[in-house]
Amino acid sequence: MYRKLFCGIAVAIVMLFSACGDDSSTGSEDSFDWKSLGDVVRGVCNLSPCDVALEGRSYYVFSEKRDYSCKSGIWVDSTGETFTDEQFIKCYKQYVSDDSALYFIESSSDMATDNSSDSESAADSVKVRGVCMTTAKNVERGDSVKYFFYNMGGIPQSFSWDFGSVADIESSTERTPTVTFLGNGNFRAGLVVNKGLPSESDSILCPVVHATGKLIAGCECTVDKSLTRVSSAEPDSAVWTVSGCEGGENLRYRWKKVLPSSYMPLDVELETVQEPELDSAWILSEDGMSVKLVLDSAQKVAPRLTVTNETDEYMDVECPAVRAVKKERVYAQCSMEFAGDTGYTFVVQSIGGADYLSELPMELSSDHGYSEKVKAQCFVMQKSSDMDEGKCVSWGRSIMYNAPASFAVPIPTEPGVHTYTLTFEGEEVCSARMPVTCSPNKERVFVNDTVKWAVNGLNGYEPSTYEWTFYKGYVEESVSTEATPQMKYTESGTYAAYLVMDRDLETEMSIRCKDAYVNRHSISSCTCGKPELLSESDDIMQTDAVSFRWKVTGCRSDIPLTYTWADGFTADETDSSQATATFTASGYYVPEVSVSNADGSQISLTCKLATVKGADTQELTYGGQTYGVVEINGRTWMAENLNYKTDYSMCFDDLEENCAKYGRLYTYEDAVRVCPNGWHLPGIDEFLEIYDMVDKLETYGFEPLPAGMYSYDFGQYISDEMSWWFDYQAAGADYGIVLVIDGGEFPYRDEYVGNAHSVRCVKD
Repeated sequence: MYRKLFCGIAVAIVMLFSACGDDSSTGSEDSFDWKSLGDVVRGVCNLSPCDVALEGRSYYVFSEKRDYSCKSGIWVDSTGETFTDEQFIKCYKQYVSDDSALYFIESSSDMATDNSSDSESAADSVKVRGVCMTTAKNVERGDSVKYFFYNMGGIPQSFSWDFGSVADIESSTERTPTVTFLGNGNFRAGLVVNKGLPSESDSILCPVVHATGKLIAGCECTVDKSLTRVSSAEPDSAVWTVSGCEGGENLRYRWKKVLPSSYMPLDVELETVQEPELDSAWILSEDGMSVKLVLDSAQKVAPRLTVTNETDEYMDVECPAVRAVKKERVYAQCSMEFAGDTGYTFVVQSIGGADYLSELPMELSSDHGYSEKVKAQCFVMQKSSDMDEGKCVSWGRSIMYNAPASFAVPIPTEPGVHTYTLTFEGEEVCSARMPVTCSPNKERVFVNDTVKWAVNGLNGYEPSTYEWTFYKGYVEESVSTEATPQMKYTESGTYAAYLVMDRDLETEMSIRCKDAYVNRHSISSCTCGKPELLSESDDIMQTDAVSFRWKVTGCRSDIPLTYTWADGFTADETDSSQATATFTASGYYVPEVSVSNADGSQISLTCKLATVKGADTQELTYGGQTYGVVEINGRTWMAENLNYKTDYSMCFDDLEENCAKYGRLYTYEDAVRVCPNGWHLPGIDEFLEIYDMVDKLETYGFEPLPAGMYSYDFGQYISDEMSWWFDYQAAGADYGIVLVIDGGEFPYRDEYVGNAHSVRCVKD
């Protein structure tokens, strides 16, 4: 019966044939030095075979904690039992080897236990059993392997080894033969001990020996380019080369081709359908280590390579692919700009015809001998597969190439206006001439200014003729043949100029100049505040006439201003920014004034109203303060913001003078109950009536005031707002509505009831 047991064969087998073994490794049970212990061994596999020389000797086996004696070719303990195959293999794996395998045929269980000291009798009566071992299990073809037999029972007298036809010796009768395998493969030798004798062993199978040829390693296939642009008229070639191969002296190189894949469309992944041998389009080098292919159409192609040696070992080497794309003319839009005192900038935009190029090495040259190597790089190369190097795609506002998108050009040493040309692979991409411009000598031009027009960028060149044409809008106004003409503009507007130099000559240049924008001097920041009372009283019942003076202040202008007042208001003879008026009847008086300058700029102002009281003047006294009252569309309104103090009302910025000037600020809860008897907080319809006539309110004596507000959420006052509470609150809501003057498209808004705004009361 065959049985396979596993154990390592990693150490020299000679160590097994010493009485105590040469094993000096440390087991888990102790750290004894087995060489110095005399008749003590670690395990049963450290016992030498029981033969005539050891007959009667005894050894203590530490792993089994017992003595074993050599009797009639068998190691037995005090009870007459020998150790089992399993004990031997376990010992071998634990103390001798790692993970190699031992193969043997177990002998009959009816093993003789005759204790006779006659060795030949023992040989005839005890069937030999044991294991076959080798010095190596993985060898290169042509290396030698030594075989051993370890006797575990009986006395070996002869050996019959069978190694097969691939070995240098097919058989042997030696105890430890040495064999060389001449081919590649897995080989297992067989052994019969004491063949033909009563003690003949069963067939013993030795460990498998794997013999290989000399392995090939280190091969690398490279190509001289990964991408090329080709056409039938302008083909290119790619050369693949193998190098670095090790593992033999007579290496052979077998190249195969991958059929070209047409790139229509170019983002389709290459599919290999077959690998035929090379055809005439491929040119193989004499040593076979490189191959060349001429490319004249769009495709992606790579050869396959197999390297073999004299031992028939081989290595498949993967070669990189070359991508050939259709060659198109690269084009772009170019221009040149001034770069201060350092020179110029050559600007490249909208590069086309280079979709599959990640960078563009180009040359920038001029007609005066200047030349420089420049490069543009694709901003985003988008890949459609691992085999696709990518396509340059647009990004943002059609930006495809950058880094840099422009190139610095120094000031040429040769005078003149020169042309610069950008080329790629010898073909022109674009060209641009040095910038020549004409412009007015002033950035800000005002009415009645004199402007000098000049040419910039001639770089020392002097044109023979100048022809200037000046326009206002599309209307021609004048011409000039001077190099630097001067123009005086008496009206505001946009003025254009065109220049032709060297007309009808090879050097002729036509330029549209930078426009001149002629402006009026502006007027801003003017205000006309409350009038000054010049009389003793503003009540016509107490004086024959009431006089007021108004003054315009804060105007900003670069030139003198003129003030024109409305009829009935007399400008001061020495300072026209102020005017006076005298009134003999009660009413509300609001002057208007026009502010202008010599350029024709003009603004109109409405001054603050003056109130002349009389017998028909209405007033409201509430809380010790008297308020003006006005009639608007049949309703009676307070002419001023309410300034009645409650527990929760407040003055802007907590200053009492602001209450005296602008009135108090109220929360919604206060606002709906603060008006005096016979008066109420206006509803939405009432407030919208006056909002529709906001520009005329002051003529009625209703003066809106920027009293500001208080924000509960922010805990602070907010200035420059004119707003009043409505008498409106949705059921259960925590907000009311306020009217806002100058509040934009919507005159009212929702407002948290805890915020504070002004109040104007209207009579019931």
